[in-house]
Amino acid sequence: MAERPLSNEERQAIARAEAVIAGLTGQYLAAAEADLARLKVAAASLAADPAGRTSHLDRLFQISHDMKGQGATFGYPLVTTIGNRLCRFIEKRRDTMDDAGVAVVLRHVEALDRVIGERMKEPATPEAEALIESLELAAGG
Repeated sequence: MAERPLSNEERQAIARAEAVIAGLTGQYLAAAEADLARLKVAAASLAADPAGRTSHLDRLFQISHDMKGQGATFGYPLVTTIGNRLCRFIEKRRDTMDDAGVAVVLRHVEALDRVIGERMKEPATPEAEALIESLELAAGG
């Protein structure tokens, strides 16, 4: 089925939406840095409080899920890629998280810290690919 051409009105609506998103992109970094700070606190709690791991993992999941959702929208698909990997790892290991798993979670948080701190956007660069590969190796594949 062939797509119909967009009307002038539809093109203008899309342009307005893209302009709004572009205007919010600068604010995104401040929000991402705040999310990252919360993620680091939750990760430190995870490492320091083995008895409370499940609740700390739930918090880590929620923050990384939010970061994952916002990253690509605001021009940081690498945040989305790493946030997604962290979410999937937490889902897989939530009820069986051991010290080795905590170390993997911490590596993901460090990776997000690097990505945001260095303003790394694209996952298809050699540096980003090496970072993702290191996370895959840490997670066991």
